[in-house]
Amino acid sequence: ARGRASGRQAGIVRLSALMFFQLFVFGSFGPILSMYLQDALRFSPGQTGFIMAMSVVSSIVAPILSVYVVDRLVRAKWLFIACHVVLATTAAGMSVARSFEAFLALYLVNAMCTGPSMGMLNAIAFQRLYDIEGSARNFGSIRVWGTLGWMGAGYLVTGLWAALPALVPALTAAGIQSWAFIVAGAGSAACIALSVSLPGDNPPAQEKREFFPRAAMEVFRRKGIAVLFAVYLISSIIDKLYAFGAAPYLARMGFREALIPSILTLGQVTEVFMLFGLGALLSRFAYKPVLVLGAGTQAVRFLLLWSGVPALGLIGVSLNGIVFACLYSAILMYMDQRSDARSRQSMHQ
Repeated sequence: ARGRASGRQAGIVRLSALMFFQLFVFGSFGPILSMYLQDALRFSPGQTGFIMAMSVVSSIVAPILSVYVVDRLVRAKWLFIACHVVLATTAAGMSVARSFEAFLALYLVNAMCTGPSMGMLNAIAFQRLYDIEGSARNFGSIRVWGTLGWMGAGYLVTGLWAALPALVPALTAAGIQSWAFIVAGAGSAACIALSVSLPGDNPPAQEKREFFPRAAMEVFRRKGIAVLFAVYLISSIIDKLYAFGAAPYLARMGFREALIPSILTLGQVTEVFMLFGLGALLSRFAYKPVLVLGAGTQAVRFLLLWSGVPALGLIGVSLNGIVFACLYSAILMYMDQRSDARSRQSMHQ
C-alpha cells in the first residue's frame, strides 16, 4: 500500500511538472509576440497580423491530422516529445530571425506543434488521473501548475529584459526581447526530459483497427457536448483577440514595455486560486452555473479593458483566472467525463 501511494504521488508530481513546463513554453513569448514583431522587428501591422493568423490556420489543421496519428501510428508520448523537439528548434530559430519571410516560416512550423502538444498533454493527464485515482476531479490541482509555469516564464522574461541592457549594452531591442524565445526553448527541453520515462499503456485493440476517430465523434453526439464545443470555439476566437492585442494595447495605455510580461500574469494569479478550488466548486454546484459565471466574467473582462482606464484594465486582466477555471477548464472536465480510453486522445484534439 505504501508503494502504491508513493507511485501515485510520483505520477501526480510528474504530471504537474509537465504541465508547468508546457505552459512555461507558451508563456515565454506568446503574450508579447505581437509587440515584439511590431516594436522590435519593425514589421508592419499587416505583416504582424499575417504571422499571427498562421497560428489559427495551424491550430485547425494540426489537431485534425494528429487525430489520425496519435495511438495509431505513433504513441501519444512520443508524438508529444517530437512536438517539443520541433518547438525548441523553431524557438531557437525565431530568436535570431529578423526578416518577415524567415520568421513567418519558423512561426508556422512552431504553431503546427503548439495545439497538438497541449491536446495530447491534457489527454495524457486525464488518462493518468483515471489510472491513478479513478477520476479526474483533481485535474484543476494539476492544471494550476501550468498557470504557475506561465507566470514563471513571464517573470523570467521580464527579469531578462530588465537586466540585459546593463549586462550587454550593445544589444538592440530585438536582441533583448528575442531572449523570450530562448526561454521557450529551455521549457521544451524540460518537457522532453520529463516525458521520456512516462508510462504508457497499449491502446485498445479496437482503436488500433479504426482509422476514423469514430469513438470521439460519438462523444459529440451526446446531449450538451456540441453546445459546449461551440461555446469553447467562439470564446477561444474572442480570446485570440485578447492574446494578440493585449501587449500592444497595454503599451498604448501607458504601461512600460518591460513590465508588460509581468502585468499579463495578473490573470494567472487568480487562476491559481480558482483552479485549486475548482473541484470543490463543482462538488457544490452543477456545471451550468459555473459555466455561466465563467462566460459572464469573460464579457465583464473585455468591457473593463474597452474602457481604456489603466486601473480598470488591470482589473480586467486579473479576471482571466475566473474565465479560465469556470469556463475553459470546466468545459474540458465535463467533456472528458463523457469520454473513455478509446475516445480521449481524439476528443481532446
